Amino acid sequence: NVFSLQESSLTKYLYSGYMGVESICYYLILRGCLQDITATVKIMTLRRHRIIRNIKTDTKEDTMAAHEFMKFKNWVVCGTISRPDKYAYRILTALKKQGYNAEGYHPIPEVDPAAYHDFKDLPVVPDVLDLVISPTLGLDVVKAAYGAGIKRVMAQPGARSEAIQQWCTDHKMEYVEACALVELNNLDQ
Repeated sequence: NVFSLQESSLTKYLYSGYMGVESICYYLILRGCLQDITATVKIMTLRRHRIIRNIKTDTKEDTMAAHEFMKFKNWVVCGTISRPDKYAYRILTALKKQGYNAEGYHPIPEVDPAAYHDFKDLPVVPDVLDLVISPTLGLDVVKAAYGAGIKRVMAQPGARSEAIQQWCTDHKMEYVEACALVELNNLDQ
């Protein structure tokens, strides 16, 4: 059960944020606690200030919406795009390899000088904003994207928050919680 996960050796990884939701789900599958990674599950994870949140994995509905997002060819990936060890870099590279028109964005110039820092500087208005950044920064990023005319947000694991989702809903932005790398892989099948 999920409670035993709290007492396991994974506790230090949960505290540090080292393990992502997918890693925890795979662990639960291996332990026989979870039958299907795509099912909606509640996973205890300790966040900053030790607030426990419920995290939802991709449901069938989210996967369908994410699949629809993949039809759009102009993307902006928000995160650290200049470091190969970061998921934003991997996602941006994979999108370009699949023929998408994709650019990188980071709200803090000092963190990633290679990225765009203002949505208005992008060569085209992106169809989709892919959030691969801390939810604390993510809400301001979504607000800036909305101001620049971006209408769709895909939130990667670790970049999601109820505040971002609610803001998107309130402002009629399409929002989906999914992994772009998984969705790109599904296109190949």
